[in-house]
Amino acid sequence: MTALGFCTYEHTRVDTGAVFYVGKGRARRASETFNRNIHWKRTVAKAGGFSVRVVVDSVDEELAFLAEVERIDQLRRIGAKLCNMTDGGEGASGLRASDETRLKQSEKCRGALHPQFGKPKSELTKAKLRAANVGKTLSPETRSKIGDAIRGRKESIETREKKSLALVGRAGAKPSEATRRKMSEARKGKPKSEAMRKKLGDSRRGVPHPMTTCNHCGKSGSVSNMARWHFSNCKRKES
Repeated sequence: MTALGFCTYEHTRVDTGAVFYVGKGRARRASETFNRNIHWKRTVAKAGGFSVRVVVDSVDEELAFLAEVERIDQLRRIGAKLCNMTDGGEGASGLRASDETRLKQSEKCRGALHPQFGKPKSELTKAKLRAANVGKTLSPETRSKIGDAIRGRKESIETREKKSLALVGRAGAKPSEATRRKMSEARKGKPKSEAMRKKLGDSRRGVPHPMTTCNHCGKSGSVSNMARWHFSNCKRKES
């Protein structure tokens, strides 16, 4: 194949040799795998790969389109199962969508790709998703990959600002009684493992605890304990 002009090509399965796709484009397009439809991708995955066979080479675009239409029609007449979504002869090289078209495509896909910004999921869809995910847990290998991908990643200034705005007003807010009960029940009966105890001990060993004094009763102690039992919570604090 030459890089000049257009060609019509077909893809065959490596396991059976059957033709499953007919296309048109520049010479390099025949071997490319991106911008293929889902049926093409599934067929290639199931077959374990694909081979390229050139039908017409080094012709103008109009003749390449005609050859594509004719070849698709021939294969469908003999019962070949093709991944082509159309009868061929469509599209144009170098065609770019207008800004208006791109905006329409974006609005159309937004609800499907990002439901939180578009149409919310129906109750039926939510129920199906819950049923499909029941009992599913991430494998140790997957968790390790996620950890490796996240480790060392720094958030952008924009992301930090969004988080900061989302937390405005939450500082100092105390959980409700119902929330406290739930937290208490969740923690009951869950003793720390030996590995966790060792880590906590190693992290605290040799580190002096900062001390402070309650201004109501005059007792001194570590900052964490004093903040819990004294100062605003001190029994001797004047009501």
